This record gives sequence, structure tokens and C-alpha cells, in this order.
Amino acid sequence: IYNGAGGAQVAGNRQVGIERARDAASRANGAGAPRGVRIYLDVEPQWRPSAEFFLGWWEGMLNSGYASMGGVYANPDLSNLFRPYFAALRQL
Repeated sequence: IYNGAGGAQVAGNRQVGIERARDAASRANGAGAPRGVRIYLDVEPQWRPSAEFFLGWWEGMLNSGYASMGGVYANPDLSNLFRPYFAALRQL
């Protein structure tokens, strides 16, 4: 679980999502995590992530060598997480 992003970062744009995914992959690599494992992004309930951030996170994870688009670990506030998450999915 990657907890290197904060509320302001997950509210950011696509480039911020890509940068956070790269940081997550770098940290996983530094910790010895094998390629092919899925990295989950920690999202706190009070944060307001953007659809653009999720698109960047997925893009960065797909290019990282780790499993798929990564995942999201959260105890979500429905409107704060699911609305931007599904808005991003509709753009794929």
C-alpha cells in the first residue's frame, strides 16, 4: 500500500498521478517488492481525489512493471472517491 500521496496531491492533475505512481514503483522496487505485485494507493476518507489523478495513477502503474493499473485502498466517503473514480473509468 502506497501512502506517499496526500490530499492535495490526489486532487491534482494527470501528471501528479503519473508522478505518484512512479514514486510508488520506485519505493516498491527499493523495498525489494517483486515485479508483478499490485501496488495500492491509500486514499483517506476526507480527501477529494480527481478523475485526472486516477487516470495518471493508472497510466503510471501500467508503465511501471508492477501489476496492471494498481489498486485503491480506502475507507471512502462515497462522493469523494467513487464519483471521480468512475468518471475516470468512463474516460478509458
